[in-house]
Amino acid sequence: MMGDFISIQSLNVLVIDKNTEVSIMLERALFRFGHSVTVFNNPVKALEYLDNNSNYGAVITDCFLDKNNFNFNHELNGLILLDTLLLIKKLPVLVWSEYVDQLGSYIQYKNQVTLLRKPEGNLLHIFRWLDSIK
Repeated sequence: MMGDFISIQSLNVLVIDKNTEVSIMLERALFRFGHSVTVFNNPVKALEYLDNNSNYGAVITDCFLDKNNFNFNHELNGLILLDTLLLIKKLPVLVWSEYVDQLGSYIQYKNQVTLLRKPEGNLLHIFRWLDSIK
């Protein structure tokens, strides 16, 4: 199924995900389809890096969402992470998380944000999203 999808143009993609295994899987899949990928499991370091590197075309993040009340690891609230990403660079952001329903009303006026529910079976949707922003 994914083998039928071929990326037309590669992008530099920044991946910010709390789960190391998911990050590695996503990095390998994106690389396999021709994209360059930089992965961070710490959102603070990712934001610092992005602030000093302007060669990215897209960001994929789980926003470090917590099912209870949007409290996040690394003392960085996920909504603040999302807003900061949008302030640092005007990049398309894909929030790929189990908890995207909780973000719907928050992002309704943020045109460059797309929501996609995990699991990993949605990789084809990620490739289509990347292809749509080129």
